[in-house]
Amino acid sequence: MRGYGSALTNRPLKDDEIFTVRLDKKEARKGYVLGIGVTTHSPETLDVPNHLYYMKSGVWMFYHNHLYLNGNVVNKNYANIDLKHVMVGQTVGVMRSRYGNLHLFVNGVDQGPAASNMPKTVWGAFDLHGDALQATIVNV
Repeated sequence: MRGYGSALTNRPLKDDEIFTVRLDKKEARKGYVLGIGVTTHSPETLDVPNHLYYMKSGVWMFYHNHLYLNGNVVNKNYANIDLKHVMVGQTVGVMRSRYGNLHLFVNGVDQGPAASNMPKTVWGAFDLHGDALQATIVNV
């Protein structure tokens, strides 16, 4: 991925599987970089938007250090790290646990459960925007 855009995994995530993305290139201009999360929408039936924040159903996304559900903050100041501080070469990940909890990972470190009672079938989702210029999906 390069520039503004969004991507979804090509299949639903398995329980306890971490969808991981590495930031490959960024610039310092706008102060925001990326978003990562999950959606209940299959990429086969969804016209993937440039920014998942604008989706109004079936999307949980981490931006900065907040969790958003359908574009609204549902868990403010959740993580110990603001995703805008992710540097080139570092990774972010997301996982739906077998217990139905949604977790964020930063450089492989679990930030703890951010949401519970997640739907069983979710696809990994990633937003590249702002200062982020290039990223690579490294695990799914």
